[in-house]
Amino acid sequence: MKETEFNTKILCLRDAMYRLARSLLGDEYEAQDAVQDILEKMWRDRVKLGNYTNLKGFILVSVRNNCLDRIRKRKVRRSTDLDHSKQLSEKTPRNYDTEDLVRIARKAMEQLPEKQRSAIHLRDIEGLELEEIAVIMDTDEGSVRSNLSRARKKIRDEINKVLEYGTK
Repeated sequence: MKETEFNTKILCLRDAMYRLARSLLGDEYEAQDAVQDILEKMWRDRVKLGNYTNLKGFILVSVRNNCLDRIRKRKVRRSTDLDHSKQLSEKTPRNYDTEDLVRIARKAMEQLPEKQRSAIHLRDIEGLELEEIAVIMDTDEGSVRSNLSRARKKIRDEINKVLEYGTK
């Protein structure tokens, strides 16, 4: 793969790579580092990239694996409960605007288990099909559906919890 082809086929995926890394790692700088590491690796192995039929899938799998390795190295334990005292102000549900709800949903998404977080990001943010997500996550479509359903329920429950708490 020559430089122009690399720029056309690989560098155009940089935003999707970053969004996935940011979603998994929860830190913009670490996500940028992860994307840079993957791009450097892809550049070194550019001769082999022509062998992949689903290049985008291969790259997103590489990003996901890199992020999982980083998470394991950090040995971060994510809390399953959100700190409501930091999220809530003196607002009632009628006063929540779209930005508030998006912030709450993002925070809830950060707290999801890795498989659920990956599935919901790849489906609802990247817009990938279930079949593509199954390949990227190395699982079957049923597991992807299950992870999506659980993730969406947890986010919905967290938003409802915040809204209920705000009315008290």
